[in-house]
Amino acid sequence: MLKRLMVWMMAGALGLAFAGNARADFHIFQIVELYSNADGTIQYVEFLGLADGQHVWAGHSMTSTDGVTTNTYNFATNLPNSATLNKSVLVATQGFANLGIVTPDYVIPDGFLFTTGGTVTFPGMDSVVHAALPTNGVLSINRTGVTAVNSPRNFAGVTGTVPSFDLTVSKTGTGSGTVTSSPAGIDCGATCSANFGINTTVTLTATPDAGSTFTGWSGACTGTGGCMVKTDAAKSVTADFTVAAADTQAPTVPTGLNASPVSGSQINLAWTASTDNVGVTAYEVFRGGVFRATVNAPAVSFSDTGLTVSTTYTYTVRACDAAGNCSALSSAASATTQDPPPPDTQPPTVPTGLTAVPASGSQVDLAWTASTDNVGVTQYRIYRDSVLIVTVTGTPPTASHSDTGLTASTLYSYAVAACDALGNCSAQSDAASATTLAAGQSAYYPQLESGFNLIGNALDITIDVPATFGNQDAPVADVTPNIITIWKWSAAEGRWAFYSPQLTAAGNASYAAGIGYAVLSTIAPGEGYWVNAAMQMTLPTQTGTPFNWGGFAFSTLPSGFNLITHATTVTPSQFNIQVTTTPPGIGVVPTDNFVTLWAWDAAAGNWYFHSPLLESSGGLDAVKSFADSQGYRHFPDYGKMLGIGTGFWVNRP
Repeated sequence: MLKRLMVWMMAGALGLAFAGNARADFHIFQIVELYSNADGTIQYVEFLGLADGQHVWAGHSMTSTDGVTTNTYNFATNLPNSATLNKSVLVATQGFANLGIVTPDYVIPDGFLFTTGGTVTFPGMDSVVHAALPTNGVLSINRTGVTAVNSPRNFAGVTGTVPSFDLTVSKTGTGSGTVTSSPAGIDCGATCSANFGINTTVTLTATPDAGSTFTGWSGACTGTGGCMVKTDAAKSVTADFTVAAADTQAPTVPTGLNASPVSGSQINLAWTASTDNVGVTAYEVFRGGVFRATVNAPAVSFSDTGLTVSTTYTYTVRACDAAGNCSALSSAASATTQDPPPPDTQPPTVPTGLTAVPASGSQVDLAWTASTDNVGVTQYRIYRDSVLIVTVTGTPPTASHSDTGLTASTLYSYAVAACDALGNCSAQSDAASATTLAAGQSAYYPQLESGFNLIGNALDITIDVPATFGNQDAPVADVTPNIITIWKWSAAEGRWAFYSPQLTAAGNASYAAGIGYAVLSTIAPGEGYWVNAAMQMTLPTQTGTPFNWGGFAFSTLPSGFNLITHATTVTPSQFNIQVTTTPPGIGVVPTDNFVTLWAWDAAAGNWYFHSPLLESSGGLDAVKSFADSQGYRHFPDYGKMLGIGTGFWVNRP
């Protein structure tokens, strides 16, 4: 194997420090060359002496440091006397010596020099601060003003050969097998010798063929374990393989066989493991003396399925090894499958709590408390005016249903029965009635979380705040005790309107006047408002014709923040199109309706954010990027829509 040292002269490239005057026993030596390859296995330092005579190196040292770690090499012997004025002294690693270019005077360990930069010091004589060593050549140091030190030994273009040795493997014995090496080279059977570089540690692995065993090494290795050979000379190793004796010994008989019925069609078996001189590989299960199944060891259990109810079955088991030797059958174990369950004649419980709520002129929403059953409820049968109209199925079925296709302003009566898989049905529930809304009307049931909720009036009605929420003069049952405050922002007036059911009418007027608020008395169609609730609850149903913002109405909103709502379920992007006076071109995002849009998530306590300006410049990805960076929520990430009664802010330009 050849290694090439490419040498590049670099003069004045290093920061140098001269340590002082010559010592009497050293004369004068200076560092003139440094070299390292990438992994630090080939490194050297060359010194040049400026005087002849005896050079006393023993007892002295050289150090190399990167500022954190310091490597020290102690010189143990002296060099012979020399009459040469410019005597060269080479200190190098064994890897450099193996190249065969020149024999170093002293051998230092691998990685003595720091390739990332550092300082090499010859105490009392010389110190060199060097940058990162170029690992494709030598740093040649020619010192300014030191004319006698201008002839270092450069090895530019010199090629050396790393010594290598043959490692030979032979195989003996009556058996057969394979020997392989790491590093690769030997694959005995195909190749039984290979050449490796000097001092390479080669690991040999012996693998016997089927029917053979590996019995040991001889030569450069002994024993039956792994073989590691250091190639400091030509070496040979022998691997011995012998034919394995035939296995004629059967495993022991399985004991402790137990059979347990778990249903009318399944029996579980379990037993104690057998032993074998080589190893148990499988168990054979017999039912009524007939082979039933093979269970691979080490498993010692089996589930027999597909059986007949109320029937007795008898089992035995035997153990087998890889050579086909099988034990005698175990002692028998019997079990009787379970009797079939009695027929299910018990009906589910009667559904309770049935409610019927009109959702529109053509729809009534039903909900009830789920029934229970000794086996399981599989369906609900829904009756309208005593006639079965639909069956709700599932596992379990949902306890709700929306009845559609109805006639406006019409009274309907409903009942529900629960049934199981065998057709056992409960009696019908108590009836619940509802009258559909007038044609064109919708219903809204404001759902509140505990704390601040941003909702709105999405119908064409005007909400009378005192009548809807009550006060301490005239409380509204289930509402007044649970509502703390209501707030509405007036963009035109630039102030808040305030109302609290916890105060009297006079108390509301006094409190609002004291802090410059208006008293909130009405909420017009399309206006949003805040409700601070003491608990989760549903406000009284609001019914009316849906209200939606159109382009011309929206354009009348004043500049700045406006708190609004509407009745159509749309995305913020769709709402932006909806309120545009002149329909934009395909793919064009209007940017003059509002700057930003904000909707509050009461459950999460966070804002949803949208901006047409960002969407216009970078699509919804740009909107998401900004929302994420500010800790806001991006509407599409949560499937959030601007639905009926959702209150939201728009910032008008």
